[in-house]
Amino acid sequence: MFRCLLTVSLAALCVAGMARAEPRSAIPWLSDSLHARRESMAVPSPVPGVPGSGAPAVPGAGAVSSLAPGPTAPDAAILVTPLGPPSQDGAGLLSSRTTGLPADLWGPTSVLRASALIEGLAGTGVPAAQDLFRTLLLATAAPPRGAGPEAVLLRSRIDRLMEMGALEEALELVTQANVTTPEFLLRRFDISLLTGQEEKACKLLLGRSDIKPTAAARIFCLARSDAWTDAVVSLAVARQAGDVSEAENALFSRFLDMEETRPGERIAVPDQVSPLNYLMLIAIGAGGAAVAETDLPVAFATLDLAPTAPPRARILAAEKLVASGGLSYPILFYAYRAETPAASGGVWSRSAAVQDLDAAIAAADGAALDAALPKADKLLTDMGLRVAFAREYAPLLAGLAPGLITDRLRVCELLLLGGETTAARRWIPRSAPLPLRTALAVADGDAPPDTPDPGSLEAAVLRAFAPEAPEQPPYERLAAQLAEGRTGEALLQALSTLDARRGIDPSDLTAALRVIHDAGQDDAARDIAVELLLMNEGM
Repeated sequence: MFRCLLTVSLAALCVAGMARAEPRSAIPWLSDSLHARRESMAVPSPVPGVPGSGAPAVPGAGAVSSLAPGPTAPDAAILVTPLGPPSQDGAGLLSSRTTGLPADLWGPTSVLRASALIEGLAGTGVPAAQDLFRTLLLATAAPPRGAGPEAVLLRSRIDRLMEMGALEEALELVTQANVTTPEFLLRRFDISLLTGQEEKACKLLLGRSDIKPTAAARIFCLARSDAWTDAVVSLAVARQAGDVSEAENALFSRFLDMEETRPGERIAVPDQVSPLNYLMLIAIGAGGAAVAETDLPVAFATLDLAPTAPPRARILAAEKLVASGGLSYPILFYAYRAETPAASGGVWSRSAAVQDLDAAIAAADGAALDAALPKADKLLTDMGLRVAFAREYAPLLAGLAPGLITDRLRVCELLLLGGETTAARRWIPRSAPLPLRTALAVADGDAPPDTPDPGSLEAAVLRAFAPEAPEQPPYERLAAQLAEGRTGEALLQALSTLDARRGIDPSDLTAALRVIHDAGQDDAARDIAVELLLMNEGM
């Protein structure tokens, strides 16, 4: 992933000496496009006894109330605790009623602990685990202990959404929270750039009197506003002042049509490609040639979802974003179906396989389905997209007569992965293997079909949904956190266990699934279990 420390310091965004605890600086590819004006970033002086204010606690201060009887001495002082600005760390897009999570999601968990857990989670679990993580990032909840106006947890949540490529949700979250410090405006700026809203991004950047853009951002925004002469002059001034690097100067010279980019010419690229300089590379026709596709963060793929992007680029972008958990699967299948495949192999083979399967299902042609379904399933599974494939086609497969397709086992698996449990029961073959029988029992909430080997994946999964809670130390540790009201902390630790996908200790797997179930996320726990059983991602 992309959670290494930012190599370009964001210190220019903050007031010198501002007390702020944060687990990491920022995601590595932020534009570094703002400078904060120190006088406008002043914060209240630290207040003794106020968590997160940067001041030491006053012994015994927590027990004093202005409503309680005062000391007997007539001249005893009354302790007054000024209240700072409210924290937006609890802001979200999904209510407790929607998510099934408690309003006090974090309980006594500290803001730094919650933030570190979110930043440390790889997010590489099965798609249902990715979905639960995304729900936690978007959930509205009371701020955790120690939360302050700097919104450390909110920033971590937005950064993880950006890393996943869930830019629409990230933008909505940062906009709704309305935290207007430069580091949050910086995130809004980058998201706007990556979603094709350069004009909005530049208006945001230039519209505040208390911040000023870097030379690179100012030149870019002047050019995007058709103030080409001002942009050229600003580049000359910035070059003379040493405010742009050699690589940035080369980029801007071509971006402003001061130098011609010849076909095949190698362009100097800044060490850390940001949305700002990547857009310039695209504008001069050197994006793909200058930066290897595999070197770019997944969020950059959003630019290729634009209607003006080539069909192949749109498919590749959608595949990458769906696999990362940042994009909903219907957009991918729309991209597969949007164009007649222009060639064979790679992207076009997957597009053709989807279109052939569509035609076979529409015709209810058993022979055509026998050929099309395995091919499409294999091609998309190889891309890590089997659950997306199942979710798209399960409703269509559920409407077919059982037996129309020879490979009943494959159909049953896809129906289960796509949430069509009732139809899966009609399709399950008599000789179904243990993982499939176990997955159907878990999805249905039925009793297990038989007793698997105690050390197997199937046994670990079934123990998680048994009537009696498991008596195992891994579960007891997480259950204790739930009992203390640390629901978010327990869920993130469970998801961290599931990140491994392979090589999970059976007792750890049981604990993770059971705690997700106990936290009111039974559907998510069962979906995760089914995917582990059917995606060849087990222990």
